[in-house]
Amino acid sequence: MLYKSALVALGLAASASAFRAPQRAGVRRAGASRLAAVTTAPETATTYNSDAELPECPLTEWGTRNIDFTSELAGAKKSMPLKVECPKNIAGDADAEISFLASKRKELKADVLAAGAVLLRGFTVTQEPAGFMRAHAALGMELCLDPLHSVAARDKVPGELGISNGDGNVAKKGGGSGTTLPGLYQAVNKQSRSKYFVGMHNEMVGNRANRYAAFVCFKPAEEGGEFLLLDTREMAKELPKDVLAEMDERQIRFVTAELPVGFLDSLGPVGEAIKGPAKSLLDVALKMKVDFDVDSLFEKDDEGNTVFRVIAEPQPPVIRNPETGEPVWFCNIHSHSKYLRDQREMRDGKLGATTGASKFNKTDVRFGDLSGLDEKVLKAVDAATMKLVNRVKMQRGDVVLLDNYSCMHGRDIFDGTRMHGVSWFKSWEA
Repeated sequence: MLYKSALVALGLAASASAFRAPQRAGVRRAGASRLAAVTTAPETATTYNSDAELPECPLTEWGTRNIDFTSELAGAKKSMPLKVECPKNIAGDADAEISFLASKRKELKADVLAAGAVLLRGFTVTQEPAGFMRAHAALGMELCLDPLHSVAARDKVPGELGISNGDGNVAKKGGGSGTTLPGLYQAVNKQSRSKYFVGMHNEMVGNRANRYAAFVCFKPAEEGGEFLLLDTREMAKELPKDVLAEMDERQIRFVTAELPVGFLDSLGPVGEAIKGPAKSLLDVALKMKVDFDVDSLFEKDDEGNTVFRVIAEPQPPVIRNPETGEPVWFCNIHSHSKYLRDQREMRDGKLGATTGASKFNKTDVRFGDLSGLDEKVLKAVDAATMKLVNRVKMQRGDVVLLDNYSCMHGRDIFDGTRMHGVSWFKSWEA
């Protein structure tokens, strides 16, 4: 029974060049002048018939630890997203919109690398799942499996939504015929999580991190639910240098799952005696379930009950973007810290009890030696994050293209129903 419980718990074990700063831009309307030059069907990225065909999410690119916090990190400011609007003369013509995006693929990739995130607005082809898939394929973005794939199954977006902007019931239930499209996942739409503030994070599970992402709005929430963006280059500059230096020296580790085993406490000396064999059994289950290195240990939770915790390997808080070479904050403290989540719950209201495997998805943050981060460090991270966060109230058909290393993402609480989707990409062949 303990072995089976471990497998359930590990199902959500996650959440889990030139250094010149690229030009930061504001809002611009993309011109339609190049559209006439596209006379043949554009080349597209690889398409797939099922998730089973998708390539693995790429390994995280940690690079080398050679960042000078004094000379390379200075002067934070808000900067994203860059907004690119559909030209009015082609809006509503799906084929023309796809051709336009194909003609702009190099320019849009350069925009994403420079700005960190680009908001596409006014396109109608992206209002439905199939059109969204056509759009990112036209841009040359190469799909990959969800980084969560090895440890959990994220909800999929139905291929046929059957919703209008004011119809929340079908969106809430998933809607459509039940078929799904390869590589198109839901982006935290569950009603049970509507009052859960999704903290700022890079998408990274274990040793895998997608290179790019595309988030799409098929139906906005009636109230709230803003998509949140954070420039990780500016975050690295905003944090107090002494805090950053301490984290870099001591490294950061994340608790990625917690299995309650309080029954061991009731067994007295016998419970203590079987912890060793139980840990060995659970470690075997871990190795069968995940494809990355983790540690494990028994600890006490806030109520004094014994729990079995899974802890990721140490990582640096700041690394270099693998394409631009810029220093970026690549450390999911804001989303994973129990202290910060508890603070947000006090503000937004207590969440209802989770069910199934979700109740094991309890994360936290430690230093490399497994000691806890003090409030000073956690409050500094939260203050810098919330100062720099950019809120985007997405409209139906809006798409946010982002660089997963230069841009963190999150989601505000919401009322009503919401249907946002996301696809992950291993590369962008512009």
